[in-house]
Amino acid sequence: MSETERAAAQARADALMRANWRVEDGVLVYRGKGFDNLCTARDYRNFELVCEWRIAPNSDSGIYLRGVPQVQIWDPFTPPVSGGREAGSGGLYNNQQHPARPRLRADRPVGEWNRFRILMLGDRVHVFLNDQLVVEDTPLENYWNRGQPLPEAGPIELQAHATPVWFRELWVRELPN
Repeated sequence: MSETERAAAQARADALMRANWRVEDGVLVYRGKGFDNLCTARDYRNFELVCEWRIAPNSDSGIYLRGVPQVQIWDPFTPPVSGGREAGSGGLYNNQQHPARPRLRADRPVGEWNRFRILMLGDRVHVFLNDQLVVEDTPLENYWNRGQPLPEAGPIELQAHATPVWFRELWVRELPN
């Protein structure tokens, strides 16, 4: 994009963000109606991300790492169960060549707070959900350019899909390359 096109696209994204995301009682909340991600202003390489999240029934959310989808957040308790929901949150949903499902379901009931600790090291991800290791040393695949390596750096994005999702206690610590 040209600088002018990029500025216009950023203005549209900022307006959408302000319409759908807000802070309520110190908690970041998505209350939009469409598909909308909240993106960091800068890129990250290797990092540790800790956050707490909760969802409404039938929710589908996630966290993009380096701009690539995603560590999955969803309601594994509400039927119909499909697409791996029965496995629970924390999996690398868009992986095709490497494991995508979490090793175990560690989700708390819908409406209760859950805690992620995610380590992104090189192209590999470790995910802890509520202190349980659900993804161990698994490559995150480049969803946007299958067959290409994962970008060396990229934004962290909080994803939302038309249902409320809450995030709090978000911490990012950069790790050595």
